[in-house]
Amino acid sequence: MNGMSIVTALGQLVNSTLAILPSLVGATIIWISGLVLAWVLSKITKEILLRLRVDKRLNLPAKGIFSTAEVFPTIVFWAVFLISVQEGLSQLGLEVLSTFFGNVVSFLGGIIEALVIILVGYALTDYVTKNIRETKKPFSEIIANFVFFIMMYIVFALALPFIGIDTTLINAILVIILASIGIGLAIAIGLGLKDTIARIAKKYEKQLTK
Repeated sequence: MNGMSIVTALGQLVNSTLAILPSLVGATIIWISGLVLAWVLSKITKEILLRLRVDKRLNLPAKGIFSTAEVFPTIVFWAVFLISVQEGLSQLGLEVLSTFFGNVVSFLGGIIEALVIILVGYALTDYVTKNIRETKKPFSEIIANFVFFIMMYIVFALALPFIGIDTTLINAILVIILASIGIGLAIAIGLGLKDTIARIAKKYEKQLTK
């Protein structure tokens, strides 16, 4: 009886293995293909960024975590490879793990979108502030720094939702900062023009009394 039970168990194990074998082979092919495709696309991405000299145009380091030629190819590699992992797990019927890796891929996609917004925003901000500094007018450096801070603050506020961060508080802080600056400028201008306005008022008063 024990011998028969062992034979039956072994038979079931063999049948289960044979049943899952095609799916396992298919998943393995998907994973290997995904790994190769991820490597190729990451190399292509890096070559494009190097040829366009994106880091140099944006005044970013050529290597390290702030280099587009280093960061973007890495993200592309893992995004493509994890997509293949997700598809392979789905092939095996492991839907829970497949869903998990799908969420990871979505998060990486959000990071790419956020980085694109930040890079484009930084390029635009750098262009605007450089033009302000080149005017060489009084307070141009202060104005350029202020514009840089405000524009980059807005850029990050636009980018953060793509990685699932709520920007309600950030937007509220921005409104408070702008309102405070506006009130400060109004007071400063009012105090600075007080004497000028008084002289203009006296001038018109004299004209009206003639």
